[in-house]
Amino acid sequence: MLDGRRPTPTNLKVLRGNPRKENLKEKIANEPKPTISDKVPRPSRLLKGDKEAKKEWRRLAPQLHKLGLLTDMDISAFEQYCMIYGRWVRANMELMEQGNIAINEKGTVKRNPIVEIVNKLDVEVRQQQARFGLDPSSRTRVKAEAKQEEDPFESFMRKAK
Repeated sequence: MLDGRRPTPTNLKVLRGNPRKENLKEKIANEPKPTISDKVPRPSRLLKGDKEAKKEWRRLAPQLHKLGLLTDMDISAFEQYCMIYGRWVRANMELMEQGNIAINEKGTVKRNPIVEIVNKLDVEVRQQQARFGLDPSSRTRVKAEAKQEEDPFESFMRKAK
């Protein structure tokens, strides 16, 4: 396992701004450039049986794709977020039904074990949201621009030169 901080991808440094005035052109040229399909990617079969995860995919995938943040390489990471989100929703629904307090067979009052599950899923959801700029704090660090539809005439003129 590697020690230390994860390096920030160069394209993310460009989106956030370059306060250190690093020469990022060479780094960008050497980094892989994932392709962004023309259509919003569809989730795999993993989300088929998870209504909440699929709903989250349909809600966010078009927006992330438009911003260029959902590339072909990011599909599995975004699916992972949606799956964790689906678990989080179901755990919270269960907690609302059962309540925060549980009474065991001896009549002892204790904290419902689902509270711990919800707390762990809260952390996981927040971590995954930060990866895609889905919370206000991480979104301030990403200055992605929406993918503009290219004018066919402009494209033709550029190729004609």
